[in-house]
Amino acid sequence: MFTRPGRDTTASAIEEIFVEARADDDFGLHSLDLVYSVNGGPEQEVSLFSGGTDTKEVSAGHTFFLEEMGLEPGDFVSYFARATDRNLAQENTDVKSDLYFVQIRRYTQDFRAQQSQGGGGGGMAGGGNPSQLSQAQREIISATFNLIRDEATYSAEEFQENLVFLTLAQGRLREQVETLLRRMNSRVMPADPVFRSIQELLPEAAKAMQGAENALQDQDADAALPHEQQSLQFLQRAEEAYDEVMVTQGGGGGGGGGGQQAAQDLADLFELELDKMRNQYETMQRGQQQQADNTVDELMERLRELARRQEREAERQRRRARGQQSTQGGGAGQRALAEEAEEAARRLERLAREQNSPQMMDASRRLQEAADAMRRAAANDDNLGFAEAGAALDRLREVQERLAGEQRGRLERDIEDQMRRANRLADEQREIKAEVAELTGLEDAERMTESG
Repeated sequence: MFTRPGRDTTASAIEEIFVEARADDDFGLHSLDLVYSVNGGPEQEVSLFSGGTDTKEVSAGHTFFLEEMGLEPGDFVSYFARATDRNLAQENTDVKSDLYFVQIRRYTQDFRAQQSQGGGGGGMAGGGNPSQLSQAQREIISATFNLIRDEATYSAEEFQENLVFLTLAQGRLREQVETLLRRMNSRVMPADPVFRSIQELLPEAAKAMQGAENALQDQDADAALPHEQQSLQFLQRAEEAYDEVMVTQGGGGGGGGGGQQAAQDLADLFELELDKMRNQYETMQRGQQQQADNTVDELMERLRELARRQEREAERQRRRARGQQSTQGGGAGQRALAEEAEEAARRLERLAREQNSPQMMDASRRLQEAADAMRRAAANDDNLGFAEAGAALDRLREVQERLAGEQRGRLERDIEDQMRRANRLADEQREIKAEVAELTGLEDAERMTESG
């Protein structure tokens, strides 16, 4: 729904960020609003469009003047769009976009990072970067937001399963932050305010995560969201402090040997936890992808069956239109098929949102069009009904073809995944071989020294 920037962004506290939202509806739009909050605080609304006409498509924008919000590095602004349609057959309904974030970074960060890289010695020692912790927390927030937004499309069992998944994800991230903190406390860190700030911020992040966990365990996703957002703020502020350490003490030439060693130790600690998190994330991602693949396969099988039955209904509709078959109760079969098609459309729409797939979302809309055509066919026994039944069959076949394309793309994706894993294993093997060769060389040198 957001065309600009259409993704999470970073900015300094004095920048201006322009966002643009787009919405369309066949019945016409009643309103389009931008809803945002600062650091998970109270929601604020900006009206982008207010109805009064039969407008069916709207694009409108808003500029965030960040300097007026009193933000600091590590803070964030989260926002989403809310569109209300003009469906006269029911109450006006709201549709919400995905949730997006603007993360506030230090104004001089890019410049100083470039300076440190040019000075020799490597700024991000060991490759560790706590931004992956905050990224994981943002994903939990987005998943919680989506679960609240889409609750009506889930069965009670599905909603419960998603709550359990979020609880486990938040718990794993909290445990990783607590483990990182224990390891930091077990090492002697310099009495530097920046180091101390990291050790003070991480417990606050873990505490907020525990609050989110408790709320999710109580099946209250709405209550969990503020805790999740609070933990994100603490993680991002720790991330800013970490970057400060890397630039000033680990960035080559500055801070003295002790400071550089402490920065190296800090980077190693982050890297150790982030390696474990990456492995867990990849395992979880593969599991989610497998579940999505299974859903596509199930929907394909259901669509084949729906298409076969719709073909028979279209033939019956043709006979009724020519007076060759009784019209009594003739629309019941089409109405039953329409209900099944609508259920499949809802499942496909939910999957499209989870996968962030415009192709699947378009397929979901076409499946809903098929269901609408089935209902119109059920209401008419003449040639118009026959035409609507045929149009529904065409839409079903189009959706089948699109999902078949998803299945074909799956094979290419799986091959690429296997190649990446093979390359990673080859890299690890080369590193182990080099380490073994280095150790062997050291042992040979020691023996030569002893014999000499």
